[in-house]
Amino acid sequence: MNDAWFFEELRCNGIQITETQHAAISHSSGALALFAGPGSGKTTVITLRAAYLVRVLREDPSTIAIFTFTKKSADELSRRLQQIHPSLKGVQTGTFHALYLKWLLREAKERRDLLTGYTQRSVVRTILQSLREPFHDDQITAILQAITVLKNQMIEPADARKWLDKKRRSLVCGGCVQAV
Repeated sequence: MNDAWFFEELRCNGIQITETQHAAISHSSGALALFAGPGSGKTTVITLRAAYLVRVLREDPSTIAIFTFTKKSADELSRRLQQIHPSLKGVQTGTFHALYLKWLLREAKERRDLLTGYTQRSVVRTILQSLREPFHDDQITAILQAITVLKNQMIEPADARKWLDKKRRSLVCGGCVQAV
């Protein structure tokens, strides 16, 4: 389908758009940010832009993600996409959290190196048991939190001991040492 036919089809279906909306829908050079107030047709523009990308520019619907702030608006976007054309079924809509969770879960299935929280706890528990030292669940939590901090601060495994020793020294409080 070409550009002219797409917009003619909209007119035939009673969908009226402004010149600004037309420009946003047919924008084809990279990402697009829309700034508009309530009732200005944002949802219409976003759904028609997805339709334009799929039907005119031949983009794969599964490569299009539309983020919203609420589940209600994500559901509304999905409903409207289905009304426009069946080819839009693969467009991903959802809240930031829902879409990222979906992607992480998909990635976790493909990558064995990503562990669930339960599996992480189980691995740490097994390691502590192999050391034959008594331990509590709080220690497992503390170890996992320390690992998270190390990863977030991009501290290499080779430098982890120095970081932990430094952290342990900084936690001296009132004559007692709190282990990390």
